[in-house]
Amino acid sequence: MDKGKFSLFFVKIFYLLQSETKFKFICFSVSWKRYFYNLLKNKITATFTRKENYAFLYLLRLTLETDEKK
Repeated sequence: MDKGKFSLFFVKIFYLLQSETKFKFICFSVSWKRYFYNLLKNKITATFTRKENYAFLYLLRLTLETDEKK
């Protein structure tokens, strides 16, 4: 995944919704949903580099912290 596509990776996320037991990602396309599904199942896909994985986890943490403050 090149840098341009990786930027779109963040732009394509609407928001992270929290339910009692699981998180749902609302995305623009099936391919992005598949990436998130794989990440959440602890099967980090080969298309992600180590930096991209860290960036995703950082984004997830920020989103969860924002939800907790509400």
